[in-house]
Amino acid sequence: MASITSNKPIIIFVPGAWHIPWHYSAVMGLLIAAGYDAKSLELPSVGTGPPVQSFDADVAAVRALVLLEIEKGRDVIVVAHSYGGAPTSEALKGTGTKDREAKGRRGAVVGIVFMAAFVLRVGESVVDPNNEPAHFNRNGQPSFLLPDVAGKFYFDCDPEVARTFAAACKPFSFAASTSPISYAAWQDIPSWYIYPVLDKGLSTKAVEEDIGKYMKEIFKINAAHSPFASAPDAVVSIIRKVAGETIDLKPYLVS
Repeated sequence: MASITSNKPIIIFVPGAWHIPWHYSAVMGLLIAAGYDAKSLELPSVGTGPPVQSFDADVAAVRALVLLEIEKGRDVIVVAHSYGGAPTSEALKGTGTKDREAKGRRGAVVGIVFMAAFVLRVGESVVDPNNEPAHFNRNGQPSFLLPDVAGKFYFDCDPEVARTFAAACKPFSFAASTSPISYAAWQDIPSWYIYPVLDKGLSTKAVEEDIGKYMKEIFKINAAHSPFASAPDAVVSIIRKVAGETIDLKPYLVS
């Protein structure tokens, strides 16, 4: 295992809805083996506790972990998956390099990698509370598990892997997905997008013509909504490239 190099940014994974840090353990392990420090966090909106009424607790949790690291003088790259793009955007106000340098402080969020994630404008939310997705099928429950998680998120994985990852999913508080953001971090912090082209919830047009306007680069890979499970080497190589390493991504990218 490579030793952790102090000048490498720490990589923080923000889970998507229904997901927990365990889901990202394979990619975190590969990053640690490459000399990075990598960690994730449990979102208060995910789990068996009382449902939350907004994404505020998620935002606070993301911000607390990021501040813990940058106040040590460390640079951070945040990798946000799916719903995690919303609390990530909200949480990072004032953490970018420009804002931190203006305060004479070392350590900053030097990049965001949106992985099949929501990239929202101010005032937008992941879900319109007046137009709830039919596939949620939550029957009015404030906290719920998505039906057929394996078929929706992990259909490109080996069946046993898909079952294992799906079984690890936890209930998600619906109200968190309806919170509008008041700050869009991608406006101030360099951002990249991992676009898994098999993701049924994303369209090439939306990614390239809308999200693409705000990203430094879009990385298209042959994976579905959870590339950390089906294409961990691709995800890790992209993150290492964003972190400044010279990495050949040709074996992983599709046109």
